[in-house]
Amino acid sequence: LDEEEAFTELNELDLPEYTEEDALADAQLEPAAESEVEPELELASEPAEEEAFTELDELDLPEYTEEDALADAQLEP
Repeated sequence: LDEEEAFTELNELDLPEYTEEDALADAQLEPAAESEVEPELELASEPAEEEAFTELDELDLPEYTEEDALADAQLEP
């Protein structure tokens, strides 16, 4: 079968529609995936890391303008 015939055969299958309700039900069955992500989020909110970000954020650095970017781009090979 060429690719088009295979697609046509798949397209002609009488499959039930995958509804929003189906998606919500599937999402409720997957709490393990969410709990794997949460520890990473907790690590990102450690006070030491927040302090370091605040210190960097408070530095008085000059604005990097479009002109600066164009000048830098011309210097690159």
